[in-house]
Amino acid sequence: VLDLVPPDLRRAAGRLYPVGRLDRDSEGLLLLTNDGVWADHVLHPRYGVEREYAICLTRPLTDAEASTLTAGIELSEGRAELLALRPATGPEVRALGRIVAPTLGRLHWYRATLRQGWRRQLRRMFAALGVPVRRLVRVRIGTLRLDDLRPGEVRRLSSREAARLTEVRREPAGRRGSGPDPRPTSLVVSLDGPASSGTSSVGAAAAQALGYRSCDTGRLYRALTWLALDRGVDVE
Repeated sequence: VLDLVPPDLRRAAGRLYPVGRLDRDSEGLLLLTNDGVWADHVLHPRYGVEREYAICLTRPLTDAEASTLTAGIELSEGRAELLALRPATGPEVRALGRIVAPTLGRLHWYRATLRQGWRRQLRRMFAALGVPVRRLVRVRIGTLRLDDLRPGEVRRLSSREAARLTEVRREPAGRRGSGPDPRPTSLVVSLDGPASSGTSSVGAAAAQALGYRSCDTGRLYRALTWLALDRGVDVE
C-alpha cells in the first residue's frame, strides 16, 4: 500500500506504515502514519475509536440473525460485539457505488460499527451464522470518513483531522479509571430555528443525503405532550 503514496509525501513523512490493516479481500479507508503514539491512540481498544463498514450480502439478514450479531458472537479471542448494525440507506449505497465498482446482481448492503479490531472479525461473525460476506468496505474510522476518495487515491490529513481522531473524551463523574467513555463519537448535526422556518424539512433532506438518521425533536416533544394529556398527567 505504501507504493500508492506519492514520492514527495513519502520523503516528507519519512518512515510510513499502516495504522491497522485491511485483509486482501476487503477495501476502503486505511490510514498511514509515522507517529507510533498517534497510531496507538487510533488502534487500541481502550481509546474506543469506532470503525464503520459497509457489508454486502447475497441475501437479507433475518431478524434473528441481526439480533444475534448485535448481541455478540463468541470467537477464539472472546465475545465479538457490534456497536450498531443496520441496513444501508439508498443514498449510502449510491454514494458507495460512485467510489468502488458496483457488484452485479441483487445484493443487500448493511452498515456495521465496532470498536474491536480482531483479525477478519466481521467476516468471521457473519460466517458463524452461515452468512458469507460478499464485499467489505471500511467507510469510517472515528471522525474520518471515506467520502469520495477512490481506490488507490491518497491525501494528507489536515492537522485538525489528525487531532480529532485522537481527542481524549472526558469521562462522566464517577467513571474515572473505569475504561473509555462509551458515548458515541460519531458526528452529530443539529439544526434549529424559529417555528415553521423549515428546519424539519431541511434536516430530513440533509440526513437522507448524508445517510444519517434523523430525529425531529419537535415531533418528539409534541408526542410526549400528547401522551401526557392522554394519560391525564399534569403537563406542568
